[in-house]
Amino acid sequence: MEMVQVMKGDVQLGKPLPYSLYDDGKNLLVRAGNVVQTESQLEELSSKGLYRRQAAQSDVTSAKTRPAAPERSTETCATLEEVKPQIGDPLQLQTVGDQQAQRYGVRLIGFLKGRSVIVSTPVQDGKVLFMREGQSFVVRLFSGRSAYAFPSTVWKVANTPYPHLHLTYPAQLRGVVVRRSGRAKVNLIAAVVDAQGRAGAGALIDISKGGASLTSKTVLGAKGDMLQVKFRILLDEFEQYINIGAIVRAVTRQAQTEGEPEVIQHGLEFADVPSHDALALTAFVYQKLLEQMADV
Repeated sequence: MEMVQVMKGDVQLGKPLPYSLYDDGKNLLVRAGNVVQTESQLEELSSKGLYRRQAAQSDVTSAKTRPAAPERSTETCATLEEVKPQIGDPLQLQTVGDQQAQRYGVRLIGFLKGRSVIVSTPVQDGKVLFMREGQSFVVRLFSGRSAYAFPSTVWKVANTPYPHLHLTYPAQLRGVVVRRSGRAKVNLIAAVVDAQGRAGAGALIDISKGGASLTSKTVLGAKGDMLQVKFRILLDEFEQYINIGAIVRAVTRQAQTEGEPEVIQHGLEFADVPSHDALALTAFVYQKLLEQMADV
């Protein structure tokens, strides 16, 4: 097959490849649709020579019209240093080997390359849960628009100066790109006030860092209107009230079964988010996505 050289600058980090990449010996390096996540990965690939099939460019154009293409999952691999999780990020521990997997929300305290990953000990109903050394988990986390997972075991349980766990350090993380702007399904009662001071109520049925879907029995605003939305979230077993501004981007009426009132759905874009609420909202969305995400 005829091959065309690909320059390193033609490969966009963090985006699905539009064509498969081969080395100078015509050996497949990365399949089309996968993601080159980091600069170091790109450097390693380019050191082997980067080529694509000559027909690949036209293949990409036709692939864009295929309706199934957006549904394909995009998988990638990276090291923990490349993912660069931040101190305080929410993680999820999922038990391995149990008939019914248990999931626990924890926080990242820190990590030392090649040694351990330090997380808070899971808490349930205000009580620190018992964890045993050698217990196996799948650890899940978010970074950017990707959800990552890696297998690990409890290396050390520590209770001083506060309860925390040392988990074995992963050689590699597997990840998938989170689609649809990372919206998490929720059911949150919300109080709404429009620009004229009229009060209303509804329910948030999904939420992301940048917006939400709000349902109600009446129209709470027209497209382009500014609303003030207040709702309560539960984050690490602590209640917090979020009070943010939002712009109505869409209003639709959803027909219900006969005899039931119609439901009005408002598409909201968050526009005025105080910094303290932004941090809590981001953590809450990631926590919910971790609870809902499928195995990666």
